[in-house]
Amino acid sequence: MNHQLVEEELAGPVQSLGRAALHLHMTGNAELELPAPADWPTPATDTGAESGAAHKIRFASLGERNAALAEHFYEKLKQHGQVGAADLFGVAHTLWMREISRSDTAVGRLLARVESEQDVFSLAEEHIANGGQVFDVLQAVGTMLQHVEHLELDTMIKLAKAQYDQTKNDLMAGLFFDQLAQWMAPRPERARDLLKVTLNADDPPTEGLLSVAIGFIFRDSPEEGLALAVTEINSGRSTRRRSGRWMLGQFLLKEPAAAIRTEIEERIADGLRSQDVEALQDWIRVAGITLHASNAFDEPMLGLCADENEAALAAVATALFLKGGDLAAQERVSMWLPFLVAYSAEGARSVLDLSLANLLEKDVEVQPSVTEFLTAWATRHSGPSPVETKLALSFSQTIRKLVSKPGMFESLITQWLIAPERRLAAAAAGVLGELEAEGFKSMRLDCGVLSGLIPSEIVFLARRLLGYVHSTSQVVAMSLSMLQVRDAQLEYVLPVMDSLIVAELGYDYPGTVVEALDSASKTEARPPVVTALENWRRAIRTRQEAIERLPQRNELWPPSQLQRQFALARARQMQKASEQASEKSVFSRIATKIPLKAGRGFFNHSRGKFSDSTPLHTVSYSVEIPRREVLDPVGNAIRGIQLRLATKGQE
Repeated sequence: MNHQLVEEELAGPVQSLGRAALHLHMTGNAELELPAPADWPTPATDTGAESGAAHKIRFASLGERNAALAEHFYEKLKQHGQVGAADLFGVAHTLWMREISRSDTAVGRLLARVESEQDVFSLAEEHIANGGQVFDVLQAVGTMLQHVEHLELDTMIKLAKAQYDQTKNDLMAGLFFDQLAQWMAPRPERARDLLKVTLNADDPPTEGLLSVAIGFIFRDSPEEGLALAVTEINSGRSTRRRSGRWMLGQFLLKEPAAAIRTEIEERIADGLRSQDVEALQDWIRVAGITLHASNAFDEPMLGLCADENEAALAAVATALFLKGGDLAAQERVSMWLPFLVAYSAEGARSVLDLSLANLLEKDVEVQPSVTEFLTAWATRHSGPSPVETKLALSFSQTIRKLVSKPGMFESLITQWLIAPERRLAAAAAGVLGELEAEGFKSMRLDCGVLSGLIPSEIVFLARRLLGYVHSTSQVVAMSLSMLQVRDAQLEYVLPVMDSLIVAELGYDYPGTVVEALDSASKTEARPPVVTALENWRRAIRTRQEAIERLPQRNELWPPSQLQRQFALARARQMQKASEQASEKSVFSRIATKIPLKAGRGFFNHSRGKFSDSTPLHTVSYSVEIPRREVLDPVGNAIRGIQLRLATKGQE
């Protein structure tokens, strides 16, 4: 019974308000009327059918519709006596799937109707014990609470214990207690009753209920609530001590009176100086959730961050993520960011990346602090490899936001490429590589940074471009963007670019460079630059034509047997790469793979029918390889190392 009962009722004719409500409910929207059958009784009421030409069943409100549906299924469920737990929560889940996020639900009204005759908490406990989905049960119970005035405390405790093992360590572990907290908000007397029965709690779920009770007592009497929380902090049980510390943070967020606030802040600040490792971890978490609400414990938190305490760094990163706007308004972001440079790559990927991306989006004043942070982080964490992707992968969202900000990304990449530290150039290579994979191919250098470069730095930048930028389209576009310099700089920039464009890029990628020069000529008006573009284009074409006129020597071609062996080895390599990529693909895990042996097309057979034939097409992907890599791969590798090892001022 449960889902089947709903299907059976839905399949039956509309003979009652309950079935009419069910038909409307299963559409998933809040419609209040539907056509009435010809034999529908009249006259109509506010929640019945209307007579006349329209002849429709119309409900006065969504609440009326939900009440009719709840009463209908209540009568169905109790036909054999008491309502069963599995049947109740099975129907509840089926109905809830059509009313997620609504404030008034048929499920809540159904459980409230059952609660008037039976104890729903006991039914929930029974269903969880018998293997029911705990979060489905808690969700249903939560929707009921707004419709009931009285709850039995003993069964409340039993349900708290029943759900605990299955929800602990889950992100939604506090769902049950949050629901009870909302229910108790207008009923402070029940909070005191709950305090009496949980004061001697000796298990985590009952301690959770005790925390709910103390929280509501704090609302009515802050002094009494604070005293109770301090008692918990001094408890002999570690879980109660942890709960008491957490309560102080929650109390501080409620903006208490000055005296209470000062006492809480002092206790948190003292806790952050604790020598007890367990207590210190708890106080750090408390400081993290209240960092935006008070600066009274900034000093001990800054000390912990300076000592690179991982928990403190994580707490600050989380605070920036959750309350970055508040901290930015208080001008406290730039105070914390330098310490987060010590944050590990694994931790950065969780919250710090999103925190920085949000700050870039919402607050212009903190943007320089973010770029300074990225520079410092790359300097510390990037490795010596030619392409360092650690920063690009750890701060992917932040990088995307930077790209969307005109001038910011170009300035950052240009500064990294001309920086003496090779780690920054390697980080720039990693960022550019990841962006190319996402379709960002036309990159530019920053004209503001270029305008301040002297001749030796222009040469150094050209070498860095050749050594660290590995995308053809990116290196060509960034090289040509060096023409943005001031007219006074053209005297020493054009000779460097003549070697860069003609001797280097034009030799490796002649077709691409000529196309880029043609495009640049259309937008350039300065005579010296126009002349230079034409000379570079003519030189590349002349050299290419001379190469193409050379006769082809058959003895230089590899033997056919060697070509076949290379093709087979390449095919095996690509197959292995494809299999490794598929292992990480979510799509490949949920899709069914059907190998095709041969043929020009394929078709499907489903539900006794054959689909039309779909022809197969060749799929190809080409990559432009530098000419030097083909002719002399070893020499080209040595050349790349020399370019990356070059220093400023080197001839």
